[in-house]
Amino acid sequence: MGGNCSKAENIEPEDRAPFANNNKPCNNIDLPNFNLYESLTALGARSTIGRVRDEDEYAGIFPAEDLLGESKALLAKNLDILKGTSDFTTIFAFEALQAIHGTSTRHKPDEERQVLGDFLADIGYAELFLRMWHSLDTEDLYDEENGRDALLNLKKMKSGFMNFSDASPLMCKRLGECGALSLLLTDLEDPRLEVSMLTDRSRRHAVKGTLGILHNCLRMQEENRQLLRDDSVIELLMNFTQSTYLIVKATCYLVLAYIVEEDDKDDIHDQCIEFLVRMLEDALKNPDHVRKRYGFTAGETIRALRHMLLKDSNKTRIKKRGVLPSFRKMLENSFSSTDQLISIECMWNMAFVDENREAILNTEGTIEALQDIATNCRNTKVQQACNGALWEIFKGEVSEVESIGGAKGGARSGSRKIVEHVMISYEDSSKNAMNSLKEKIKLHGFNVWMEEDKAEGDMLTSMSQAVENAAVVIAGMSSKYKDNLGCRTELTYAKRLDKPIIPLLMEENYEPDGWLSDIEPTEPLYLYLDEEHLASFLPDVLHIIESVSPRMATVAQRNNEREELTDEEDVHADKDTDECTDDSVQELGAGPAGAQALSLVETDQYREPPPYQSHEQTVPLTGETDKKSYVTDKAFQWAKIDVQKWLKECGLGQLRKKLSRYDGEMLGQLYTVSQHAPEFFYSALRQDLGIKDLLTILKFTKAMEALGMHF
Repeated sequence: MGGNCSKAENIEPEDRAPFANNNKPCNNIDLPNFNLYESLTALGARSTIGRVRDEDEYAGIFPAEDLLGESKALLAKNLDILKGTSDFTTIFAFEALQAIHGTSTRHKPDEERQVLGDFLADIGYAELFLRMWHSLDTEDLYDEENGRDALLNLKKMKSGFMNFSDASPLMCKRLGECGALSLLLTDLEDPRLEVSMLTDRSRRHAVKGTLGILHNCLRMQEENRQLLRDDSVIELLMNFTQSTYLIVKATCYLVLAYIVEEDDKDDIHDQCIEFLVRMLEDALKNPDHVRKRYGFTAGETIRALRHMLLKDSNKTRIKKRGVLPSFRKMLENSFSSTDQLISIECMWNMAFVDENREAILNTEGTIEALQDIATNCRNTKVQQACNGALWEIFKGEVSEVESIGGAKGGARSGSRKIVEHVMISYEDSSKNAMNSLKEKIKLHGFNVWMEEDKAEGDMLTSMSQAVENAAVVIAGMSSKYKDNLGCRTELTYAKRLDKPIIPLLMEENYEPDGWLSDIEPTEPLYLYLDEEHLASFLPDVLHIIESVSPRMATVAQRNNEREELTDEEDVHADKDTDECTDDSVQELGAGPAGAQALSLVETDQYREPPPYQSHEQTVPLTGETDKKSYVTDKAFQWAKIDVQKWLKECGLGQLRKKLSRYDGEMLGQLYTVSQHAPEFFYSALRQDLGIKDLLTILKFTKAMEALGMHF
């Protein structure tokens, strides 16, 4: 949680009183006679936040002249103190917590705080969260007399975690893994912290600290979102949106933005969008892009809106709220490249909905700003996002996109040579698995296109050409794939060009949702998590590739034959080498014979491949076939491709996908079932094959009866 109110140094004056003059030297006071609050008052809150001296046992671990190294040494020292503590309500625990928190405020750049936050996570600070929490979250925590010591330390502990989680994704990840987020939720469930109690400053700060850490952990680490994805959590957070304190209300809506889903109530989405858009507009009115009454920057707010835009139903909601001028403003040079990138991604995401494209085009200065960034920006990610947004705004129309954004793509005409291939569309976390799949497919002679480094080069040109030349597209689907703008652009373009799609599930128990649920794949879903799964579905994938592209099947067959021939030639060459010298080696002649040989090689590369022939032993369908039976007398020997042709000739082409795994033998067994167990046969058609339409069932049954005499 960033912004002016996100750092614990911005706590209110009443909370600073005990810590005044914290650089005063320690007087000889008998500390055991005082409780923590009295000790801090007497000592002027003496702190170990000062520099680590050379004589300190930790000083030699890191270079003394390196401020980051010195801070790491300080963090390591104080974490060791905390690890050796059983009672975290003492002044010694407070000083260690104060030192850790103070280090987070000492380093203002996020890059430095990230280094220190990652360091703390690596040496076990997140895992200490649970032990400190259970020690400090006592029954009398909010009792002014008995709970003051624990409350002071708990606030200091939360402040340190809030500041470091604001910059360190690793700290956020470790907090999620160790169960800290569940404990934070119990804090919000505490009756002592319900909305009506927040007039008390200490309780209000407790809620602010809890919500702040939750916001950071959700914003910085998407894996944490599923940990909080529960209807009861939504309801709990919605209660706190009723608070009259804007910082509490704002943080609540930011947390909600990261965990609401498509199926949550519309009014939750509407309230969240309404408040966040207002926050963004208010922040943009100030020169520093921060509205102090909310306490968050425009950048933090637009990040939450970007996440809400992943849900298609919100794309129109947010557009109707009039947010496009705010997105346009954030393209200006006064904003960081990170803020520009997020604003561009928001518009790219919105452009997947037709009515939003028109709204973007009509927002003054937007296209011109995108054009300028696409042409002149030196940040590769920002430039590519800009090209992606322009591509989607103009639906890949090459004339429009080239003229305004420099992105090239779209449907092409002319004499450009087409090289058909299998295209693999994937999200980066699936890269290794898809590389393995690519190599397996290539072993069978097929050309494969896979963009292994999407961050370099002209992504849009490469992607569009890959889709246009694809005979089939293999898509590695997962929740991350669904949320990836580049993956959506690829697959929707493939769908627009009617390319066959083979879907692979890269995430166990994931069911394609959102826009992925609207993609009607050519084939059923295959689960792909490891080499064992790959071995089980690879034969089917290879057969599908052959089925949808006879040209590719022929080229693959030819490539394999050439490889076999090359292997034989290599064997002969090895033998010939033993029998001849360098003088006996002859070059290809320049005369007619040599020219003819060269001509044959070139012709073979470019000539039209012969008609497709199945690799398996099949009985082809011919014009002489009896029209009533559709087939010759050896249907039992059919390959899968022949079953597909039979369905087409029977006028049952809509069943080709459902029966894609059936060869003649399997079809014969299905016919046997229809004869001996008709009730089971009809049940299987409906439940297993998903044929629901009665007319189609009757038509298929009639075709099977006509085919029966040929099994």
